[in-house]
Order: sequence, then C-alpha cells, then structure tokens
Amino acid sequence: MTPTPNGAVIKHVTEVSGIDNLGRPIQQIRVEYSIGSHGPFYELFPKSEFTAPHVTQTLDKFAQQLRQIAP
Repeated sequence: MTPTPNGAVIKHVTEVSGIDNLGRPIQQIRVEYSIGSHGPFYELFPKSEFTAPHVTQTLDKFAQQLRQIAP
C-alpha cells in the first residue's frame, strides 16, 4: 500500500452499519491504518463523506499529531 504524504498506510477498508446521534441507522466506511510502527488505528467516515481527499486529510492530521508525541 502507498502511504499518504505523512506516512499513514491504509491496511483495510470495510463498510459497517452504525447509528447517528438521532438513533437512525447509517452506513459508515471504516478505514484501518498504521503510521510507522504505530497502530493499527481506525477512523469511521459517513459513507456520504467518504472521498480520497477527505480520508487523506484526516489520516495525515492524525499522523502529524502522533509524530509530536511518539516520533
């Protein structure tokens, strides 16, 4: 797998069912990833918001924060 610009490597992507804040069922995309030797981590994205730029931005932001505390 190709890492994002800040080093997040996506390991697995699945579609899962969830519940929104109002108790309604929603479909989500679960992205499991690692950053260097850290992880696995995962993020949940509403299916309607699942785009490559949004996923990359979210994972890269977390990677930057992680590198500040665990280089």
